[in-house]
Amino acid sequence: MRITDCLLLLSSLQPSSKLYLLDLEHPLSKITITKDGVNFITGEKAMTKEKLVAILSKNKHKQLVIRYTDQLLFGLQIKDGAIIFV
Repeated sequence: MRITDCLLLLSSLQPSSKLYLLDLEHPLSKITITKDGVNFITGEKAMTKEKLVAILSKNKHKQLVIRYTDQLLFGLQIKDGAIIFV
């Protein structure tokens, strides 16, 4: 998934929704942006959709690929009011 795809998918969802990676046990809590792509990192507290959109919108390179531990992310699932990247 690229940044533009991610922003498009998130555009119609609630701003206060919490974000997770692969399942509800891995909260998305940090993002690193490099010249090669965007890396999602898990942690203690889940980031909100509003914060993620604010961070990704500031980046001028919208075609960067989003990854989680060297895995490409391809889409979203919505479960129990949470957004899960898969």
